[in-house]
Amino acid sequence: MSLQALKDELIAGHPTSGAYSVNNQAAANELNALNRVAVASVEALRNYFLLERKGNMALMGRLEYVSQQSVGAVNPLGDAVTLTLAHVTACQTMMRITNPGSDFALDLNDARFQSLLDDLAGGTGCKVIGPADKTAITAMSQNKQSRATELGFGLMREGHIEVARA
Repeated sequence: MSLQALKDELIAGHPTSGAYSVNNQAAANELNALNRVAVASVEALRNYFLLERKGNMALMGRLEYVSQQSVGAVNPLGDAVTLTLAHVTACQTMMRITNPGSDFALDLNDARFQSLLDDLAGGTGCKVIGPADKTAITAMSQNKQSRATELGFGLMREGHIEVARA
């Protein structure tokens, strides 16, 4: 943890609640409060697709399989389905997003991402994911974290605040 970064944060104030308390323990508590929305990492999304299953195949396997199919393929995964370009493209896009080389974070509430999930789950298409999967993936964006965690400080204690302010 950088004491200068902590000092800068204490001077600037919390982005939501404003100035930190002059009491060191209270300021540490404010930094540790779970009041920030954690952005879901691509790694968390990738892990979900790798670990969750639908039938006898992991969701990542279903993504990979459907992304290599032709439009109109019938019964590609033991489901009675007709693939459309939207379904195949959605699988290809999700494969790119969850690529192990990706290091960006996603806004899982973004309308474009929700549309992608709809294409993976919906209609007469591939149904790579189910409604419960869509809910679980979207819920990843509701994770709360502290300002201290968001800044990479870890758990803050009164002594940390005291040293940074000195």
